[in-house]
Amino acid sequence: MTKQRPILSDVTVSLGRSFVTLRPTLRAAATLHQRWGGFAPLLQAVSQGNHSAICDLIRVSAITDASGVLDTMEYEALHFSLHSLAEPLARFVLSLAGVDEGQESRNEGEPITFDEFHHRLFEIATGWLGWSPNQAWRATPAEVLAAQKGRLELLKAIFGGKGDSEDTIDATPGKIDPVARAKLNAIGDLAVTRMP
Repeated sequence: MTKQRPILSDVTVSLGRSFVTLRPTLRAAATLHQRWGGFAPLLQAVSQGNHSAICDLIRVSAITDASGVLDTMEYEALHFSLHSLAEPLARFVLSLAGVDEGQESRNEGEPITFDEFHHRLFEIATGWLGWSPNQAWRATPAEVLAAQKGRLELLKAIFGGKGDSEDTIDATPGKIDPVARAKLNAIGDLAVTRMP
């Protein structure tokens, strides 16, 4: 069994004596992606220490009281460098986008937009996993993907799964073997009493 890294998604940032804990939920990701026209403009603004971007990111993502940090930024901005927040918040924006810094990049399948990625995560959370919409919105991309992986492993353990060496049906249009097609067509046909 491979060693799994823990899902570390919450980030605590501090400014002076104030701190706030942020969570990269699907709701925060969807809201910020829409407001900033994508994660790239938000990431650039945060990396440059943009006051508006940092405040918006904190307000939308805070799971603890953010008033201390926001007040400090508002009234004492000259005494504190917003650039000290840039690095942890830039990493946080990447986690909103579903990027796991500890894992290698895998180029599997067709590329999709962030909107579609977060929509699929919501579908997985509410459909596959049976979470309520509110639970799905509060979950992080990493949590949804880890839960989906666990669900798939559970289903394989209960119902079995095809191994790499077992045959599968190629369902590409025009490439289904006639015998396989007959077996598939026989499913649900009450007139067929045995499989070909």
